[in-house]
Amino acid sequence: MGWTHLVHNKDLSTLAEISASTLGVDAVAGDVTTDGEWIKCAGYNQCTLMVFYDHSTTGGNLVFNIGVSNDGSTEFLLQTSSTSTGVATLSDLQYKKVTGTADKLFVVDFPINYEYFSIRNLALGGHANDKISITAFLGNI
Repeated sequence: MGWTHLVHNKDLSTLAEISASTLGVDAVAGDVTTDGEWIKCAGYNQCTLMVFYDHSTTGGNLVFNIGVSNDGSTEFLLQTSSTSTGVATLSDLQYKKVTGTADKLFVVDFPINYEYFSIRNLALGGHANDKISITAFLGNI
């Protein structure tokens, strides 16, 4: 009974846009590893990162993790698991995009059920003149 009402609720999808400067990743260049700012995301359940990578002449990789926190300082990196003979092995979930020598536009989408999130261990391989821009959108689905 409640699900039918929720599906038709026009207020179900809300959206907040968070700029690269607020995320703390607006001044990141190639050959640098950095952590972003903690972003309060309580009240939202979905995050989409829109990433623009300004190409290098040498190519490289763009890698980052997503950290979550309940207090804006204690970091918990999202985990992934692999299973072998019934044993699940956890490891830090790392997003990696091979950039080559062309501009890249891509999106990363993940659920958020935490007080805060942050882009962690953001690293650009390649050339020091490479640039990146990331915008986050928080929503409810």
